[in-house]
Amino acid sequence: MQRFRERMDKLALSDAQKQDMASLMRIYQPRFKALRERGAADREALFAAAPDATGYAALTDAVSIEAGRTAAEVVVLMAELQANAYALLTPDQQAEYRAMKVKAWEKAQEKARQRKEQMSEKRGDKP
Repeated sequence: MQRFRERMDKLALSDAQKQDMASLMRIYQPRFKALRERGAADREALFAAAPDATGYAALTDAVSIEAGRTAAEVVVLMAELQANAYALLTPDQQAEYRAMKVKAWEKAQEKARQRKEQMSEKRGDKP
């Protein structure tokens, strides 16, 4: 969500657009917060539990299932937020927003490639 805000800040929004974006954030922030908090007790319990503790496998399964559900909901919620925000932008701002997303994707891919290379070097893999 922070990256999304940063992108919006770079778009030279009008005062009306800024107000509309602030309204969207007030709507979505509590929803994202609830997702972050959901399952926290089980995650903490799993972190604190020893692998040979009674119920460890069941707790691991529960945390895994909840993490998957939460991740899926975050994706849907973020897509919804982006669609609503995107609709508030002018065509020029929409084009700039799309360009920023492409640039961010390319940067992420480059970082992933570098990490993969570093891991390969640590393992002693041949090119």
